[in-house]
Amino acid sequence: MNLTKLLMLTLISAVAFTGCSKDEDEAPAPTPTPTPTPAPTYPISGSAAFTCVLEDAGSVTYVAGTDGFSNTSGNVTGGGSASYNSALRNTTTSITGADIYFYGLDYTGAAPTDQQFYDYFAEGSKPFATLTSTDPTGVSVTFRSGSGSWTTLQMPQSTSNFTITDSEPVDDGSGIAKVKIRATFNCRVNPVSSIDMRDVTGGIFVGVFAKSN
Repeated sequence: MNLTKLLMLTLISAVAFTGCSKDEDEAPAPTPTPTPTPAPTYPISGSAAFTCVLEDAGSVTYVAGTDGFSNTSGNVTGGGSASYNSALRNTTTSITGADIYFYGLDYTGAAPTDQQFYDYFAEGSKPFATLTSTDPTGVSVTFRSGSGSWTTLQMPQSTSNFTITDSEPVDDGSGIAKVKIRATFNCRVNPVSSIDMRDVTGGIFVGVFAKSN
């Protein structure tokens, strides 16, 4: 084999090798699978909060300490039955983002005892209250989405659930019996002023209830 042929073969081999190396070097790297951001769980140790997903509307979330919202509480006591509420309210605009009511703590005497109050908010499943009863017992969920308010009070809740997952007394030095709860819920709601049934899923509430304020 003469020198010219040898050089040509060497050149062809070098070009072929370079081409293969280039193809290998430019092979696209596999696209990493993105890690989904976990949804907030709103533990009882954190700020008061309300979150849920309203059918055909999306996520609704209010957190104390953000966007001017804070956690407020109230109660109605008399006639041997007490009711308590805990809300996420914007005190500047007077807009209530979410309001959770517990109705029907029955008692004897002038008022419930502190222990009766704490026991009322014990962990476990709670029934929903409805306006069809003259003496409602249970819990109601009302919240604002967009420009309207939605409530459980006017809807049947046979497949719904409201569960207190955590409950602990709050000692803030005020001398008033208070309890902080974390609850999960799924329910059916409608606008306060009309009938338009929607499902609510993934609900979480964290807030403080006060025996007296």
